[in-house]
Amino acid sequence: MEINISSIIEQAPVGIITFSLDGKIDLVNQNFEKFNILYQLETPSLLGTNIFKTDIFPSASLIEELNELKEGFSFEKEIREVRTNDGGRITLIVKGAPLYHEEKISGGILLIEDIKILIDLSAPHELRADYIEKAIRRVNDFLIVTNQKGEIKFSAGSAPEKLNITQPSIIGKSLSELFNSSVQNSLTQSISKVTKSREPLRINLDLNISKKPYTFECRIEPLLSKRGTIQFIYFFFNDITSEAVEKSRKDRLVSELDYYRAVTSNLSNALFAVDNAGNIIFWDDEAVKLFGHTTEEMRGKYFGEALKLFNEDYFRKILKDLKQQKIWEINVNIFGKDQVKQTFELKFSFVDEKQDAIIVLCNNITERFEEDEKIKSSEKKLKNIVANTGQLICSVDQSGKILYANSTFLKVLDYSGEEITGKNISDLLLPSFLENNSLDLNELSIEKTKGVSLPFLTKEKKQVQTLAAINPFFDVNTKESGFNLFLTDISAEKSAEKELPLYKSLFEASQDGIAVESEGKIVKANDSFAEIFGYDNRTELIDRDLIDLVSNDDVLKVVEYFRLLEQKKNAPDRFEFLGKKRDSSFIYTELSVSTFESDNKVYVVMVTRDVTERKRAQKVIRESEEKYRNVTENIDDFLYTFERVDNFMRPLFYTSAVKKVTGYSQSDFLEDSKLFLKIIHPDDFPMLKKRLSDLIRSKFQLSSEVEVRIINKQGGAVWIRNKTKIVRDEAGKIQKIYGLVSDITLKKRAEEELKKSTENLLKLNETKDRFISIISHDLRTPFSSILGFTELLSNDDTLSKDERSQYINFIKDSSNSMLSLVNSLLDWTRLQTGRVKFEPQKIRANTIIEKSINTLSGMSYQKGINVSSTVGSDYFVFVDKYLIEQVFNNLLSNAIKFTSRDENVTVSVKQSGAARFLEFSVNDTGKG
Repeated sequence: MEINISSIIEQAPVGIITFSLDGKIDLVNQNFEKFNILYQLETPSLLGTNIFKTDIFPSASLIEELNELKEGFSFEKEIREVRTNDGGRITLIVKGAPLYHEEKISGGILLIEDIKILIDLSAPHELRADYIEKAIRRVNDFLIVTNQKGEIKFSAGSAPEKLNITQPSIIGKSLSELFNSSVQNSLTQSISKVTKSREPLRINLDLNISKKPYTFECRIEPLLSKRGTIQFIYFFFNDITSEAVEKSRKDRLVSELDYYRAVTSNLSNALFAVDNAGNIIFWDDEAVKLFGHTTEEMRGKYFGEALKLFNEDYFRKILKDLKQQKIWEINVNIFGKDQVKQTFELKFSFVDEKQDAIIVLCNNITERFEEDEKIKSSEKKLKNIVANTGQLICSVDQSGKILYANSTFLKVLDYSGEEITGKNISDLLLPSFLENNSLDLNELSIEKTKGVSLPFLTKEKKQVQTLAAINPFFDVNTKESGFNLFLTDISAEKSAEKELPLYKSLFEASQDGIAVESEGKIVKANDSFAEIFGYDNRTELIDRDLIDLVSNDDVLKVVEYFRLLEQKKNAPDRFEFLGKKRDSSFIYTELSVSTFESDNKVYVVMVTRDVTERKRAQKVIRESEEKYRNVTENIDDFLYTFERVDNFMRPLFYTSAVKKVTGYSQSDFLEDSKLFLKIIHPDDFPMLKKRLSDLIRSKFQLSSEVEVRIINKQGGAVWIRNKTKIVRDEAGKIQKIYGLVSDITLKKRAEEELKKSTENLLKLNETKDRFISIISHDLRTPFSSILGFTELLSNDDTLSKDERSQYINFIKDSSNSMLSLVNSLLDWTRLQTGRVKFEPQKIRANTIIEKSINTLSGMSYQKGINVSSTVGSDYFVFVDKYLIEQVFNNLLSNAIKFTSRDENVTVSVKQSGAARFLEFSVNDTGKG
């Protein structure tokens, strides 16, 4: 058995909601809708709404869980004690899971289950009674539930007062006690049938209550246990009194229609009746025969749909018109039971003054209608023949006044129907013809066999020569009342007679070879044709086989071509073959051909040219093009061409190398004329746009070159050089652009590397100069100290031995400082070559400072400057000893240099703002 998935979803015992990835709800099954009815939940109408913007259960939000579901996470949530409208409470379980399509999340699904019903009730017998009551009122007037013995166990509904029943008093009673004997018998028989068949049953019960007749429909349904035994029997009562009355009225109406049935049966016309809704209430035997449907099949159906005639809107129009007129008629085509189309005249009329039923009489007018259609068709065909024939046809009265002119007459003479009607035929003829000839239509109509030549003038006064046949026509009394003129345009023949000498002279004098061929023989040729094939004159070619002028290699090709021409099949207008001259040499020949027929023979007119030189030139061009193609296909640069088409520059050509440079194929660029601009690097586009704008505005610039970056198909940046050659018209407008594009990425990279190397060398040179300047300055300091103490030792004889020893030590310290600077120079060299040594160690800061003060003491002594330090022995630093000494030597040297005589220079230290760092200061009273 085939499983219907949609049916399973609809009938599943859980609520199901599905939605798309954007949140649109596309399915809500029946069980969820039943939740709304059963528990009277105030949930909104969900189908088509957005689940992310709608609270399915107003008392609990699922938005957070739904957003997680979009990320692929399933969820299960319990919604406790959801309040219903009647004061009850239910607990729901909502389960959500994503839906996938081709491994991607396409939406989600929610399953809703009710797991508990909590209602505050005072007594067990009240359990859900109010719900059952409300449900019954929606679909039935009254409900009685009995056990299999017929004892009433439950009742509900709104119609017990009609049955004279008080609900509380019937519980526990037998069902038979409520009704009279006839109703009891009907119920007993029905209960017996239900008990045996285990199937529901419907019966109608006629009751007389308070002296008023009532008709109730009783639906009897058994409630079976799991073992198949009857536990309870449900009796659903519906008051159908009004429907029964209406049915009775319609039955009376049908009996009244029997009279019409008897009348129409002798007329072979179908008859049926409908109510004001268009539903069939009467269907006679002739209607059965005509339409092939029985009365039982048609009764109650809407006749417009059953007979495929009218929709309900059209029937309402008929009903409206019928109220204003007694009979409404229409002709319709109806297909009978044999599927043969017949035409009927339908006449609609009300049955009586109440206007609540309509009789429809169907009169078969097929034969009459077909005869009318044949006459109309013949008349239409005749009019079409006259109107569209190639002949010029007009009708005139006895005086020559035009009564009618066909479309050919109007077209040839360039008049409209309004303009021609009322004119006299003589007004349209050439005035010189009327001066020399009499226009007596009676006399001319007698000369039928000869035909009369009549020259007409068009509206624009152009002459049209015609050959006229004139026939009189008569009125109903056989009295001649006018003439029909049948005119044949012979202007072309007349013109051909005049032009024949001209064509003959052109044929003889043409520089092109012209010949006429029929059945393989040359029947006519001019001297130029003979000269092309090396003959002295044209007479030598008459009656010669055309094949004699064809090389053996092309004989079959030429024969096949002329066979296609003679059979009027598709053949090209131009044809080339290798011709053979009289001296057996060969020439390339091109034929332009046309054909005509005369005396049942097909003639081929050949205009012949010697194209040998052109063929040689084409061969040279092809070879050149092949060389050019080989060159363009084997270079890395690509060429392109643009041409102006309808005020736009369109690409015509790109060489295959375009894919090497851009990654895009030739077809990509040809299909998108703006692709070249689209791939320009964003940083370079403003510059290129300005260059192109200047190029377009200029009327004289014929070439251009620009270097820009493009983004290739793989997303990489490529440098290109675009050289263009421009062709302009006389007004300076660009007509064509020829371009050559080269990939210069490697060149640009080399230039960039060279630029960086140059900058690095400049920086290195600048660093070298600065370093030499610093070294020169640093060397000057110890030299000054050495010179100062040396000068004291050599010039001051008053110095004591201790002083001399001290000064010698100062000179030694300065020499060591110089040696340190030289070592630093070496260190700098090692730094440049990557061989520098940095050897930090923990030392006392005051030791380094005192050594620097001693090194520069000669310089400070000469200027009488006192250099001191406030740095104690409790400060330790982790530094390279020699590098830090150079730093202090430079700082103290600068301070001594710019400090005046007898001033002070002091070195101090304090804690830096950064942890584990010290800040040393050299304070002087100099200008710096």
